Amino acid sequence: MPGDGYVREIPYTFGVQREMAPAQLALALLLAGFRPPALAGVRYAELGFGQGFNLALLAAANPTGRFCGNDILPAHLGFVRDLAARAALSNLSVSGTGFAGFADEVAGPFDLVALHGVWSWVGNRERQEVCGFLARHLDPAGAAYVSHNVLPGWAEALPLRTLLKAHVDRGTGPLAGRIRAALDFAHALADLPGSHLHASAAARERLAALARQPVAYLAHEYFNEAWTPRYVTDTLAELAIAGLALAGPAQGAEWLERRHLSPAHQALLAGAADAGHGELLYDFATNRPFRRDLFIPAGARPLDPAERDHLLDRVPFARLALPRRVPSRGTLPRGEVPLDRERCVGLMEALAAGPACAADLAAPGDTAPTRDSLLALAALGFVAPALPPGARGTAGDVAAFNDAVLDRAAVDDALGELASPVIGAGLALDRDERLFLRAHRQGRDPLAEARAALGRPPDLEDRLHRFGRERWPVLAPLLGLAA
Repeated sequence: MPGDGYVREIPYTFGVQREMAPAQLALALLLAGFRPPALAGVRYAELGFGQGFNLALLAAANPTGRFCGNDILPAHLGFVRDLAARAALSNLSVSGTGFAGFADEVAGPFDLVALHGVWSWVGNRERQEVCGFLARHLDPAGAAYVSHNVLPGWAEALPLRTLLKAHVDRGTGPLAGRIRAALDFAHALADLPGSHLHASAAARERLAALARQPVAYLAHEYFNEAWTPRYVTDTLAELAIAGLALAGPAQGAEWLERRHLSPAHQALLAGAADAGHGELLYDFATNRPFRRDLFIPAGARPLDPAERDHLLDRVPFARLALPRRVPSRGTLPRGEVPLDRERCVGLMEALAAGPACAADLAAPGDTAPTRDSLLALAALGFVAPALPPGARGTAGDVAAFNDAVLDRAAVDDALGELASPVIGAGLALDRDERLFLRAHRQGRDPLAEARAALGRPPDLEDRLHRFGRERWPVLAPLLGLAA
């Protein structure tokens, strides 16, 4: 609502967060030791959906589910409503009211509620309204995804953000120009010997990263009035008022990373007084600036280990790459993990026939190693959890949505992912790949179509051959199409 200090002048970007997909959240809940909601008919709400591209993609890719969300920017609402109309998304509804008004409008309960970054961009009143929504509308067996900026990972960059915000607030003219002027000023200050930015390598590194980002990203990520990184213990205490407790990380990469902590890290965390203290120590030990967490109603019964493993062994997975892409060591944000490459390659080859689970793929007596390898491959992005047959859609369910995305590629590079009815999530494609696929679907020459939009890059023909050789054999089955 006007006066809340939220940036309205510049619409946000069109990003997709794959960990917000229902099948990904269901797997993360299982890894944390809790029973996930059923994916067939899943009820999903997103608070503060930005442009809404991610939400619309999920609605297209999960046709048996019901999706809704809110955002207060008219430009965001206009975009997602136009996209939903073109894609004929009858299972998606959106609202332009704030969190409290949205809570009064919608008919819960919801199995999954998601907020990406919003928790750090709004003030105390809005966070209380979020807590009220969750307390009122989250199903007792549901989960909430909350991603947020955290301390101490943000501590070294706080002075830079304060400097940029002060410069923007005192400038005149359109916000985009003021943001660029603030960045130019900060760069000049970083070149000044003796200045804080000159002395701080972390601040200079952050400034260089900001200069590479579009203004639409910077405006919302850094220039909201209530922009507030918080310690994880503060967020845990606030969400406890809504009756929620931390279940675990929402990203498989973090789950895998925690399994491979160094002995020194393990010793440090072993001294935690309680679960919240352990999370605080983890943030200090890793210095990460951003968390992606799953919260569940306090008192939810955890699965016993045997029950958890039984359910994990029946999660179907689909491959996202060709087997030869699998390395012997997987790269994580803070290190590497070893992989049983021979086993992993064999699993990837078996998944060429379609989604399958550990119980189906494992030889007798070999289920646990098969499960571990599949989970590691999922955490590293080589496979993804697939929807169960009862929740899975068809190529026809996503055709109109994907055609809208492909048509946009002829104009610009804004929409970068297609909806997969197999994994219920997005598939990232470069712009040239989207143009090749658009031409293929329309029966046109892919090189001519790509050149019409991109000019004549010297390696375009090589990129087309690589797309046909490396990408299409993987993409086609994920889109429900013949390879």
